[in-house]
Formats: sequence, C-alpha cells, structure tokens
Amino acid sequence: MRTFTYVLVGLICALFIFPFYWMINSSLQGKEVLSEYPPSFVPRTSVKLDAPGAPLPVFKLFTSSGVELLAQVGASGGDLYFLRLDGDRLSESAYVEPKNGDRLRPTGETATFRDRKLTVVELKGEAGAGRAVDLGALIVSEGGGQVEEVLIWPVRDGQIETSALLVPRSELSTVKRFAPRWGNYGEALTRLPFVIFFRNSFLICGLSVVGQLLSSSLVAYGFARIHFRGRNVWFVILLATMMIPAQVTMIPMFIGFKAIGWIDSLLPLIVPQFFAGAFNVFLLRQFFLGIPRELDEAAEIDGCSSLGIWWRIILPLSKPALIVVGMFTFVWMWKDLLGPLIYIDSLDKRTVALGLEFFRNPHEVNEHLLMAASITSLVPVALLFFLVQKYIVGGIALTGLKR
Repeated sequence: MRTFTYVLVGLICALFIFPFYWMINSSLQGKEVLSEYPPSFVPRTSVKLDAPGAPLPVFKLFTSSGVELLAQVGASGGDLYFLRLDGDRLSESAYVEPKNGDRLRPTGETATFRDRKLTVVELKGEAGAGRAVDLGALIVSEGGGQVEEVLIWPVRDGQIETSALLVPRSELSTVKRFAPRWGNYGEALTRLPFVIFFRNSFLICGLSVVGQLLSSSLVAYGFARIHFRGRNVWFVILLATMMIPAQVTMIPMFIGFKAIGWIDSLLPLIVPQFFAGAFNVFLLRQFFLGIPRELDEAAEIDGCSSLGIWWRIILPLSKPALIVVGMFTFVWMWKDLLGPLIYIDSLDKRTVALGLEFFRNPHEVNEHLLMAASITSLVPVALLFFLVQKYIVGGIALTGLKR
C-alpha cells in the first residue's frame, strides 16, 4: 500500500512538474526544432554539414542489411554527401564527395524504377587507417537536387546486389544530437533592456509589499482588537468589495490617474498598494484574533497606546501571516501585466511581465526566447519562496501562551 501511495504521489508530482520542465526544454531548443513534429523532449539540434553556400541537414538511411548511412544532396544539385554513422555521431570515416569527383564513379548505367529512369553511381572511399570500404551504390532521384527518393544497392565483393531498397523522403530521419542552446538566455535578455525591466519590477514589488503590510495590518488590527460601533457591518462591506470585478473600476481609475498626470509613471502601480486590500485585511484579522488578548491588557497596564500595541506586540507575533501577505503581494505585482499595460508607455518604465509580451510575435518564432526570459523571470519568485518557507511552515507556535 505504501509503495502504491509513493508511486501515485510521484506521478502527480511529475504531472505538475512537467510544464516547468517543458519551459526549460523549450528555452534550450533552437528555433527550427520547436516547429518540428513530433516534438523533442530533450534539447537536440539537427546535424548539419558545412557545405558551400549554406549548411545542409543530414538524413539517416537504413539499408536492408542494417547498415546505418547518411546521404544528402546539395540544394543546387551539385554535391552529394555520403557518410557513415557511429551511433548518433559522425565517425572519423566521413565522405564528402563532389558529384563528379574521382571516387564518385558513374557506372554508365541507368535503371528504371517505378517508370522512372535514374542514373546509377557507385561510391567508394577509405575508412579509418586507409582501409578500402565499399559503401554501396546509390541512386538519387532527379528533380531540383532535393532528396525525394533514395535507392540503395548494397555492394558485396565489388558486386552490386540485385535486391534494392527504396527509401522515400517521408522515411528519411533527420540526424540530431544533444545540444542545449544556453545562448538563448543571453539573446533573450539582451534583445530588450531586461535589466531596466527587472529594476522597475523590483521597485514596484518592494514598495507594494511595504504598503500592503503597513496598511492592511493596521486596518486588520482595528477590526480585530478595537471595539467600535458597527465594526462587523463595516467588515462585511469591506469583504463585499472583493466581489467587484477589476474591469469595473479600470476605466474610472485610469481617468482619475490621467487627471492628476500620473500616466506613464510607476505611481499608479505603487500608490494604491498603500491602501489596504480586502483579502489581506481578512487574512490578517483572522490571524490577529488568535493572539491572546492578555498581551494587550498587559501592555495597556504598562501605558502602551493602541498604535504601540500594534507596532510592538501584534506585528512581531504575526511574522508568519505578514510573510504570507508579503509573498502574495510580491507575486501578484511581479506577474501583473494589465496594470503596466494600461498605465505605462515608455520603454524605460516597463516591467518584466510587460517585457515578456514583446516576444509574442505572430510573424516570428520566438518561443525559445520567450521561455528563456520566462525562466529567468521565475528566479526571484522561486528564491523568495525558498527563503521564507521555513517561517510559513514553522508559524504554528505563535506565542508562549496558550488558551
């Protein structure tokens, strides 16, 4: 039973981790690999030959005798490349033969295959320490120099065997090798001024966390520890504001900020955070209610004011709740796209979330750069979580007193 539980939990964890792994895998892929099907689950790239004019991809062929070979025709039809494979790597015995070279020998014969007349050539070369190897006889379909069909006749004892194997283009497999492209990260972070974007995001998130912690904790303290007429009614009204969609207040807020000249600045993103959020007030109020009131009474006997109790007693005892509120605020402001998109126009004031949108171009494949920049943008959030998780987990013991 325990083994089944571990396997089930492991599968669930793998299911949740897979999207993150796919982001990392895509960030290390090349642009040309992302558009291929089926997709590659490891960062690999196609093996290409440095041919005159442009690099040419290498295709894998399987002969009837099980010999693994490579063949490729140049884009202009002028060159024929024929190599031997050693696993997924090119062996030392690599052949790059000109179409009319000395070792690419036309037999002077033609063959008719499926009502098509093709020229027969015989390829010979040397492998390793000068050992002569008959690689085979090759027929390449004529038609613009592109590999459409390859007919392989194995050579045995200098004789071309009569049994032939036709390999259509659809069965040619592109040879790939493991090659993570770490340069995608550098390209993604330098194509746009992400240093400025990170600076703006840290500034907005840092001030927003300070504003929410001060304002929300002060309002929550009033609802939790101070008795006044209509306290519960006002608290319900505060919670009711959570049901108002942000889209309803979006246009009025924009008009207001535009009237005071705050558009294209960071102020519309920072200043509202110094006015308590309903969810944070609710969370902190529930936490404050669990702190023994004997501490407040003892502080009042010593002459401490209500603000003094809030600052000297309640806040130090509420570190776990304050850290949770701070984390929620930081993550929310870090990933906020709509706010910066509405209020910010200048490039030097944009945030990381807004900078990532630049890679979503319908006219260009930028998924590898988008994933690389996205992985980089996740680092601050991940570090923050690992730094404060012990305070969250260990926040069960609030004080030394128990009810």
